[in-house]
Amino acid sequence: ERYRKEGFFATDTGVMPSLTNPNNISIITGVLPGIHGITTSGLTFNREKWNYELKADSKDIKCGSLLQAFQNHEIKVATITTKDKLRFLLSRGLDGINISSEATARFYCGNIDEIIQISIEEAKTGKLLEGVNEEFMYSPISSFFSLDLGIALIGGKGPYIPEVLYISLSDYIPHRYEEGSEPANNFIKGIDDRIKILDEFGCNIGITADHGMNNKYNPDGTPNSIWLKDILEGRVDNFRILLP
Repeated sequence: ERYRKEGFFATDTGVMPSLTNPNNISIITGVLPGIHGITTSGLTFNREKWNYELKADSKDIKCGSLLQAFQNHEIKVATITTKDKLRFLLSRGLDGINISSEATARFYCGNIDEIIQISIEEAKTGKLLEGVNEEFMYSPISSFFSLDLGIALIGGKGPYIPEVLYISLSDYIPHRYEEGSEPANNFIKGIDDRIKILDEFGCNIGITADHGMNNKYNPDGTPNSIWLKDILEGRVDNFRILLP
């Protein structure tokens, strides 16, 4: 509320497809998916191999990023993602701090200095995390931990204090709980408390949703969805459904 009054506030338009990866990459590149090339958060269909592949490789990004531009001008950059698959996309052209809270979930209650160092070392391996720690990821804690890692870096706990820090949170809680509900309010308060700490450090802070959110359920609790497979079966002889 203070930022609305003292800073800048506006409603913006996300890009299509309305998914995490296309919008995060649009934020860091400043261009649309048709230019940067990331059009999905999950699987993509390889027409040559005729199979599905995970689209989580920074090599698939067809242009440079704002983060790269900062780094090229010797400005210290760091990225922290909640989801490990997004870390890979943000790492394009960066040789600084590029870590995810998901990859270090097993160290969550450990020493923050050691966790940051382990995160940096693991990021250097270039391997995508296999398997999901559901208890950690499907909770508010995963996003809070990402912000806590950012606070630690700004507070001098890493190899350097970043001058530009990009943090991406999880949208699990907004997907799961409606606006104004207790879990949603607690989630926003947890974010707000941590933003306050960054604010007290004197950071210039920009906050945005990376994509929009619609109600996924009808009033009776049934999914507000159209199941394309059910419609096509019996009407079309041969079809394959692709993610957008």
